[in-house]
Amino acid sequence: GDAVLARQGAWLKREDDFVEVSDGALRGFGARAFCPTPRAREALARRGFTLDAPPAEVIARVLSRRFAYEACGPSHALGCIAGDPGHALWHMDGHPEITGWLLRTLLGFAGKGRRVATHPDDATLAFLRRACREGGVLVEPHERVIADYALHGYVDLAGAVTIGSPVRCDVRGGTFRAARLAGDELGGAWRAALLEQAERAGSALASTGYWGPFGVDAFACEAPAGARFVPRCELNARYTMAWGLGMAGLRVDRSAQGEFVRAGLDGSDREEESPGPSGTTRHP
Repeated sequence: GDAVLARQGAWLKREDDFVEVSDGALRGFGARAFCPTPRAREALARRGFTLDAPPAEVIARVLSRRFAYEACGPSHALGCIAGDPGHALWHMDGHPEITGWLLRTLLGFAGKGRRVATHPDDATLAFLRRACREGGVLVEPHERVIADYALHGYVDLAGAVTIGSPVRCDVRGGTFRAARLAGDELGGAWRAALLEQAERAGSALASTGYWGPFGVDAFACEAPAGARFVPRCELNARYTMAWGLGMAGLRVDRSAQGEFVRAGLDGSDREEESPGPSGTTRHP
C-alpha cells in the first residue's frame, strides 16, 4: 500500500522508497496509507513509522465485499454471495434468463479477482473454488456498462460524514484510467440515488468504528427500455485514484496547515481540531 508521511505529505510509492528516508530524523513519524492493508502496516512498522488508521480488524471487515452486501444491501436484485462453488452454480442455474455472470472475490481491486462467465467451464470452476477457499464469491448478472461514476466521502472520528462531488470515471476491465467531474452529465434521479448510497455507506462505515476516506462506485448500463443506473457496484473503504478530484476543496483529512489530520499516535483524538457532531455534510 502506498503511504503518506503525516507531516511531510510526501508520497512513498514503493516499499524501497522507505530505505533512505526512514533512518534517522523521520523515524517515528505517523504515516497514512492509500489502503492500510496488513502488508502496508508491516512495511511501515519495519521502517519505524506508525500507521495512522483504524484497527486492523475494522479495516479487514470493511474492505470485504461482504460488508457492503450486508450493510448496504445487494447492488443487484439477482446478486448473491456464495460460500461454496455448488451454491454459486445453483444460483446461476436458477436464472436461465441471465446469459452472463460477473464473479468477484470478496477482496480485490484494480480489476483483479473477477471473472465473466457464460457457462461453468473448467476455468470458471477453478475460479469459484479458489474464491470460496478465500471466503466466498459475489455472483451478479454481468451488465454492459456504458458509463462509470463515483462519489467520495470521509468519515471523521465522531462519525460525521462529508460527501464530495460526483465524478465520471474511465474504467476499462475494472481498472481505473482517468476521471473528471461529472457536472450536469449525471442527471437528477441518478445523482440522488448515488448520493443516497454514499450516505448509507458512510453511516455503515461509521457504525463499525471506521474513520477515513471512502468511495462508492456506480455505473449506467444498457437495458431493454434504455440506460439503467446502478447507484452502487462497489464500496471502497480507502483512498481511490479519483478521491482527490471528487473531494477537491473538502480535504477534511488535512488541517488548515496542510498536514494530515490524525487520530493521535497514542490512540487519542485528533491533534489539530476537535471532531464535529455526527451527521452528513453534502457537497454534490
